[in-house]
Amino acid sequence: MKTRPERPQPGDYSDLGITWCEAYASQLSPKAWTHYRQLLSKHILPSLGSLELRAIRPETIARWQADRLAAGHGRVSVRYALTLLGAILQRAFENGQIQSNPARAVRKASLPRRTEVRPLAPATIERMRAASSARDATLISVLAYAGLRPGEALALQWRDVREQTILVERAISLGEEKDTKTAAHPTVRVLQPLAADLRVWRLRSGRPSESSLIFPSATEALWTLAAYQSWRRRAFKRAIEAAGLEHGRPYDLRHSFASLLLHEGRSVI
Repeated sequence: MKTRPERPQPGDYSDLGITWCEAYASQLSPKAWTHYRQLLSKHILPSLGSLELRAIRPETIARWQADRLAAGHGRVSVRYALTLLGAILQRAFENGQIQSNPARAVRKASLPRRTEVRPLAPATIERMRAASSARDATLISVLAYAGLRPGEALALQWRDVREQTILVERAISLGEEKDTKTAAHPTVRVLQPLAADLRVWRLRSGRPSESSLIFPSATEALWTLAAYQSWRRRAFKRAIEAAGLEHGRPYDLRHSFASLLLHEGRSVI
């Protein structure tokens, strides 16, 4: 059964916090709930939580946004916080608590320029694999040569691997199994090098059952968020550095798979 982080009580927060709880408590997934709570407690409540809803005006929000940016907070997180604040105030407007939504009159801070997506070449990926443990090397193969999202790869069971395809029908989020991001259950063609890596890893794992996880955590269970973050900071970072790269994310390997398909002559669609 899924559990949500402890719900704030009405006495814990100001009008803003109470309105937020009423608007979102029953709607959000545990991951989204945690993310929004962090935005609320880090960005919104310290500066605006003491104000009555009707005292929050466009100039109040514009000054708040400018102060957050001047304090060194990232533009992306501040924009997320402003979007959340606007949704809270919209709920208050719909409930008749305020006469208009002041956030609608505030221009959001511009986003930073996106960095160019640079797929990793197979030679680079192989250097990463060479610097990794057998499990991590196989996980990198699945990410780079099958294009799975990290949460999807960590939720794979051996029965999902067929002769020529991998079935993707679940993912891991905050240590819990859930549906895939798009709620679709696609099959991905297994490239021959990946098929060989998976066969070797299964033998080294002691030929686990069909229902076993391909990449179990240290406790033989689903990966928790803390376990995944630790893996990124240590094992994945070590692989990135061994390949001569300055930075990289596990998700970036998905671009490498797309690049391989395009090289084969597949259409972008």
